[in-house]
Amino acid sequence: MNDLFGDLPGVLIYFDDFLVTGETEEEHLTNLTLPSPLLEASVKEVQVLSPGAPVARPCHWPRNFKAGPSQNFSNCDSNHLMPDQIEKKLLAVQFGLMRFRQYVYGQMVVVETDHKPLIGLLDNPIASCSPRIQRMRLQLQRFDFKLIYKPGKELFIADTLRRAPSPRLFTDDVTQDCEEQFAAATTADPTLRILKEVLRRGWPDHKAQCPVSVKPFWPVRHHLSEADGLLLNGSRLVVPISLRQEVLAGIHDDHFGEVKCILRAKSAVYWPGCDEKICNMVASCSTCQTHCHRNPVQPLRPVPLPVHAFQWVSADIFLHGGVHYLLVVDAYSKWPACVPLRSLSSSSVVAEMERIFSDFGVPEIVMSDNGSQFDCAEFREFCEGRAVRSVTSSPTYAQSNGLVERHIQTVKKTLLKMFTDGRSLWEALAAIRSTPISSELPSPAVLLQGRHLRDSLPFLQDRLVPQFVPAKFVHGQLQRRQATACFNHSGRPDVRGLALIIGQRVRAFVSGLWLPGAVEAVCSESDSYVVRLADGQAFRSDAP
Repeated sequence: MNDLFGDLPGVLIYFDDFLVTGETEEEHLTNLTLPSPLLEASVKEVQVLSPGAPVARPCHWPRNFKAGPSQNFSNCDSNHLMPDQIEKKLLAVQFGLMRFRQYVYGQMVVVETDHKPLIGLLDNPIASCSPRIQRMRLQLQRFDFKLIYKPGKELFIADTLRRAPSPRLFTDDVTQDCEEQFAAATTADPTLRILKEVLRRGWPDHKAQCPVSVKPFWPVRHHLSEADGLLLNGSRLVVPISLRQEVLAGIHDDHFGEVKCILRAKSAVYWPGCDEKICNMVASCSTCQTHCHRNPVQPLRPVPLPVHAFQWVSADIFLHGGVHYLLVVDAYSKWPACVPLRSLSSSSVVAEMERIFSDFGVPEIVMSDNGSQFDCAEFREFCEGRAVRSVTSSPTYAQSNGLVERHIQTVKKTLLKMFTDGRSLWEALAAIRSTPISSELPSPAVLLQGRHLRDSLPFLQDRLVPQFVPAKFVHGQLQRRQATACFNHSGRPDVRGLALIIGQRVRAFVSGLWLPGAVEAVCSESDSYVVRLADGQAFRSDAP
């Protein structure tokens, strides 16, 4: 190289690099534009290193001068000597690891390169390398990586991206724009300007001596500081009032609940009353309210107790073994009456109810769900003709008809076990009716008929004689059982579902979503309302 180009004025040869110099800018430009028949290849522009501004001039360079990695050199890089090929390849490795350090730091990673000499370079001692390579290798020592060689034709993505590099220069400080925005907003905020003055002068001894606008910062005064135009509460950024809505939107961007949003805010930002603002924002978020969980379990509430047998009954239909059954339970004696249904029509249900009422008397109240067999004109006509009040539970809230729902579980389990032993439905019902309700209350047969039912158990003769159980005693025991259940229940009152009035804006739980609407009517049952949704549909809901 020296033999070919060493005689050119102002040209120094360093390995395969050409350094063109000049004592003045005119001499420098003259040396750059000096024609030479040995220089065949050319490029359009080159930046000339001079004390003044860079000047672009046409210049000739050797044919083998090629572009480096896909990331363009910044102005800082261009102010140094142009790196050779192996340095550019190592610079690309350094850039990739530094750019994705959050993903590769602390674990073993594989780096692929199409420059085979680079592998041997990293095996050499650092002291034997050039100063530029030493600096890059020192920065790479924080990473645990393995460099392997792969031909360029197999590096599809890297080879494609290097041909169309991004025109934007890479900057490692991704928060610079954000800091400038916060600094400008902090300077423009009159309250924070006063707070800065208080910080510089020092806080007074008493809160009453503080300016009114900075009194909300008094509880955290020992944690406040100023840095580069920003105010900090410990490691949390004090948000100016003009940016608080934007920060609130960022805190709730993922639609977390109140607790998670407050924790996110405590890890980054602060302003007086921010916790309350976050709670209000979550509570007013339409998306969160639509997809939130169901209301907490309501506490058990005492219901009016009957004073005699078959005063009010609870009815429902259940399926077991492919057969539908009608179950009617007396609230006083807990006597279960269960019959298989020929069909699920209302006429079949009415016929079986008529048979049950003929055996035990017509009740005053029939409690049921909103099944089509009970919520129809035929069943309502049947009840009205016998002076029976039909009461239905709230849709999707089976707990309000808990008496028959609990007995369905008992009957199903008994049928499952007794059918396995080859027993019949009637034997299962006889066993349930003959079993005492509790240690204080006798069996449903004794409470309803005043006698024990003779079955497989050997009873003494006097135990089969009709007995009289005072209604006052039964009523007191039922009250005690009810009070114990209410005390042991883990539900808690929900004040949001109490004392709703007509026209009040609420959300009703329909098909797994909380849909907005308004209370249209208050039902006679406890905590039961008719809600008209925004689309015009009406739903009955239990304490929406």
